[in-house]
Amino acid sequence: MTVEGRVIYVQARESERWGTRYGMILRLRNGTTVWSSVPRSLDEAVGMEPEMLRGHRVRFTATFEPSGPRFAFARRPRDAQML
Repeated sequence: MTVEGRVIYVQARESERWGTRYGMILRLRNGTTVWSSVPRSLDEAVGMEPEMLRGHRVRFTATFEPSGPRFAFARRPRDAQML
C-alpha cells in the first residue's frame, strides 16, 4: 500500500549490530499516524541528515501492521520520495 503524509517526528536509534538507524512518524491526511524506518532514498534526498525530514511531505510504499484504530507500523518501506 502507498501512503502520503507529513513527517512529524524523527528519531535516531543506536545499536551495536546496525549502527545508527532512523525512524520517523508520519501523519496521514485522515489523522492516522504511522511509524516507519527512514527509507534510504529519503536519507539521500536530505543529504544523509534524516532530521531534516521533519515537516516535509513524503510518499512511500510498505506493508502496514495496524496497532490500534489510528496507528500502524510500516514494514519494509520502499519507493519513497519527498513531495
